[in-house]
Amino acid sequence: MSFVLALYLWISKSQSHGGSGENLTTKYIFESATPLWVVVAMNLSVQWGSQLVAGIFISPEDLALLSVAQRIANLVSFVLIALNLVVSPKFSALNVEKSIVI
Repeated sequence: MSFVLALYLWISKSQSHGGSGENLTTKYIFESATPLWVVVAMNLSVQWGSQLVAGIFISPEDLALLSVAQRIANLVSFVLIALNLVVSPKFSALNVEKSIVI
C-alpha cells in the first residue's frame, strides 16, 4: 500500500520539482539518494543482524523473546525521538528568551 502511494506521488510530482520547472528525472533521484542507501543498509543490519546471529546460538523460544524485546525497544525509541523532535525546539526557544534555566 505504501509503495503504491509513494509510486503514485513520485510519478505525479516528477513533472516539475518544487514549482521551479526543473525536471526531476529518475537518474537525478537515484544519484541524490545513493548516500542514503548506506544509511538504510546499516540501519537494517543493526536492527536485524542480532536476531540472525542469535538464531544460530540460542533456542527458538529465546529468539522469540529477543525479537519481542527488540520490537518494544524500537517502539520506545520511536516515541522518544518523536517527543524530542517536538519538545527540543520549545526548550531552545525558552532558553533563548531566558524563560527557563537549564
